[in-house]
Amino acid sequence: MISASLSVLGPGEFIPPHRGPFRGVLRGYLVLTMPMHSDGTPAAFLTVDGSESCLRDGEFHLWDDTFEHSVE
Repeated sequence: MISASLSVLGPGEFIPPHRGPFRGVLRGYLVLTMPMHSDGTPAAFLTVDGSESCLRDGEFHLWDDTFEHSVE
């Protein structure tokens, strides 16, 4: 690992679609805590290269940073 950071998204915030500039870089998200909607679904989801994943407590997601990715 070369670097690590902590991101916090508040209600209604998002990370717009983007791509990393360098091949060979893996991006990972470890979901520490995720609020839930009243229907039990997670309040945010990750989209990587067109594939959508719900973000749940304790999950780890890893992908090639050159793939377009976003969080809503």
